[in-house]
Amino acid sequence: MAGGRLTVRESVSEIGGRLEVGATKTYAVRTITLPVSLAEELQLRLRDCPVQPTALLFGNRLGGHRRYRVFRRDSWDPAIRAVDARRDQTGRVALPVTPHDLRAT
Repeated sequence: MAGGRLTVRESVSEIGGRLEVGATKTYAVRTITLPVSLAEELQLRLRDCPVQPTALLFGNRLGGHRRYRVFRRDSWDPAIRAVDARRDQTGRVALPVTPHDLRAT
């Protein structure tokens, strides 16, 4: 988080129901520049996290990795509904944005 930058060294994938932690898809370490407002929010969150090299910033209730489907159900979908809920032709709420849509941001 130094200087508003975040370094990505590993990724997590769910393969056959198991979580696999390892190198990124391209095997490259990359640094992402964060907007000031996001960097400030993450700094606040880091103050509440345990100081351990393997601690997860957004872990599950037990401190482990969050599964994608649980993240969608408990966090992403309710947030999208609150911001931009639209109804489709059947009357169901259509969620216009998925986490995958943001992969290049």
